[in-house]
Amino acid sequence: IKTTPDAGIKPPVLGIAYSFVQKRVAYESADAVTIPVAQLPNLQLDAPNYPTEIFAGDSLNLTMNLFNKGKSAIHNVMVVLEAEGLRAEESYFAGNMEPGVTKTYDVGVSVDPGVTGQISGNIVVTFEDNYGNETRRELPISVSVMEMDFGSEFAPEGGDMAAFEPEPQPGLPNWVYFAGGGALLAIAAIVTILVVRKRRKKEGAIDEME
Repeated sequence: IKTTPDAGIKPPVLGIAYSFVQKRVAYESADAVTIPVAQLPNLQLDAPNYPTEIFAGDSLNLTMNLFNKGKSAIHNVMVVLEAEGLRAEESYFAGNMEPGVTKTYDVGVSVDPGVTGQISGNIVVTFEDNYGNETRRELPISVSVMEMDFGSEFAPEGGDMAAFEPEPQPGLPNWVYFAGGGALLAIAAIVTILVVRKRRKKEGAIDEME
């Protein structure tokens, strides 16, 4: 006896007919037997989508599609992230999924303080069939957490950032400033003398006219 592809959606009924002869008398009878047939759950999981490199202290967005490609419903679909060093905002309870239904796991993930380097873990999906049998699926993920670097690759050995401070530029000799100041005073004196002489000439011209 083989089941058909849609068996289990409606429990198949097996009819049994039999006949016999007893004391030269023929008898016929029939019975019906219901055979429970379970459809194998077929939950397909899409490849997880997430950045594989982040800086320490940052967060990432993790998404994954779930498809019920079987011919029966699946129940209590649950998605959790199990990765030491990574923490999801929440677990995702998708509930029941009828055949042909698609749901999306979309969650924010943060890096635990002080954690750097390569972090590996799993996205764990659990669900039940019509008879309460639980199935567990795991999809591996891996994230490289880089330490925030503020130009350390250009820093001198020993981490002495003072080496980057620009050296003070030598100023002009003091005699230059004194010479410049003296020149300005001389120019001012010359201008004053010329103005006074011009004014005196003008006043003398006015006196002669009178």
